[in-house]
Amino acid sequence: MKQKLEKVYEELGINEISLIDNCIFCSLCWKELAEKHKKNSDWTIYLPYIGEKYEDARILFLGINMNGYGDKDAASNLAQYAIDEISRGKIRTFANPKQDYIGSLLWHRIFSYATFILREIAILKKRIEKPYPSIAEMKIAYDYIAMTNSIKCSPNGDNSKPTYSMWVNCPSYILK
Repeated sequence: MKQKLEKVYEELGINEISLIDNCIFCSLCWKELAEKHKKNSDWTIYLPYIGEKYEDARILFLGINMNGYGDKDAASNLAQYAIDEISRGKIRTFANPKQDYIGSLLWHRIFSYATFILREIAILKKRIEKPYPSIAEMKIAYDYIAMTNSIKCSPNGDNSKPTYSMWVNCPSYILK
């Protein structure tokens, strides 16, 4: 599946280039942003994270954007890092005390919701006595999901708030 997506990105002319300068909509999407919001936003498009058993359940999680982070394997790297932290008992992933960041609940929620879905479609056994997902179940769920974002660009600052043009153009051009 990843090779197929790489081919699509290549056909769109967006594989291994900076979207801020090279996407067909870049002048529309970035024109209303100040230079400070363009700084450090010139990374390339990333492939979605796609678990090894994704086709068995087809559970897709869709975020907004990468919040200032990206390269070809960014989503896969984040998913792996998140499941590693959750496997060690963490609920908030990517915490960074040096930057006063308490961490994100996003990946814990993704794997938790995936666990509930997998229980409903009988890939995992329903657990009535302890309904909360276990770490073991979340590690299994990791293989059944895909994760990407609607918008492939991330302006610097303001929590990477996308422009209106990004909301209009990116999902219909790249995400589709």
